[in-house]
Amino acid sequence: MENWTDVNGGSGKSVNYYNTAMGKWEQDWIGSGGVAQRYLNGVYKDNAMQFTYESTQKNKPITGNFKFYNIDKNTVRQYQDVNNDDGKTVTVSYDLTYVRTRLKD
Repeated sequence: MENWTDVNGGSGKSVNYYNTAMGKWEQDWIGSGGVAQRYLNGVYKDNAMQFTYESTQKNKPITGNFKFYNIDKNTVRQYQDVNNDDGKTVTVSYDLTYVRTRLKD
């Protein structure tokens, strides 16, 4: 379970879980304003949790990849790309690095 807040004040949650019927990891993500995304086919390989997703953009189907790279015990890289032209072009949506911080009491 992740609770997040972005720099613009938006917030949301994501839940990762193992789908035993599929033998794969999944993630449900929802942000403020009701934006939601489901990531499927998750596998841990090459030191990263890797998902695929399908969505729509401007009423056209898109696919992409969503990955969490395990850098060390306090650092995670989160990467997402999108493909909206049958594999001809992959565009990086974001490539972020998260560093664990201690919450104030």
